[in-house]
Amino acid sequence: MYHYNYKILNTKTGEFYIGVRSCKCKIEDDPYMGSSSILTKLYIKEHRHDLEKQILETFATRKLANGGEVKRLKEVKDDPKCINQYFDYTPDCTGVKQTPEWIEKRKMFGERNGMFGKHHTEETKKAISEKLKGRIISEEAKKKIGDFHRGKKYSQETRDKISKAHQKLRIIENVQTNESVVMSLTDFCKLHPECNPNHMRKYCNSGWIYHKTYKIKNYEASDGDVSSKSGENGESPEVDNPVGSTGNA
Repeated sequence: MYHYNYKILNTKTGEFYIGVRSCKCKIEDDPYMGSSSILTKLYIKEHRHDLEKQILETFATRKLANGGEVKRLKEVKDDPKCINQYFDYTPDCTGVKQTPEWIEKRKMFGERNGMFGKHHTEETKKAISEKLKGRIISEEAKKKIGDFHRGKKYSQETRDKISKAHQKLRIIENVQTNESVVMSLTDFCKLHPECNPNHMRKYCNSGWIYHKTYKIKNYEASDGDVSSKSGENGESPEVDNPVGSTGNA
């Protein structure tokens, strides 16, 4: 692996981005132009004729490269044309940690996102899948992940919130079959392993269609709504037929 610091300069506006990169090819042959939430692929595409990549320094290890990135960002912290900032040193991760305010400012959600309203083609999905297959996490990376989570303790309040979120009932409608069911997303995903409860909660809050199939709404049962009661064996109450009960989900 080769490790280096780089600068992406917009020759038209003078704005620049400083980053850190590791690659297997020769550094001078690396086409990488950045992929952060700040220097997005959409920005790079729109300004490709004005962008110039400069190699600032090479390093023997990623950790040294991270340190080099931090050093350079500190040197330009007061330069208004630097479009990324240094806030906190994290030598074992990316080298830079952004403040919540800065992240919020640079978020590209909804219509601001270049992929808003678009979907990957089946060909693109297959290419992404093939690229990710066979990836192996190194023992060093596994150890870092384990060390980060080891010994973590959640307060009772946090545990209660997590438990409540897992048990909350939702209306899950299959827009392809018009079938719907009322149950917690955790229970639903046990029946449909291809679904992810955390992702479904986000889709519920946004109002989007999950997997182009499931429309998810919060369930507010009235006192006289018999469907709000659990089944005899504690099953989740159903509206019409369970989603996918016919094998179509």
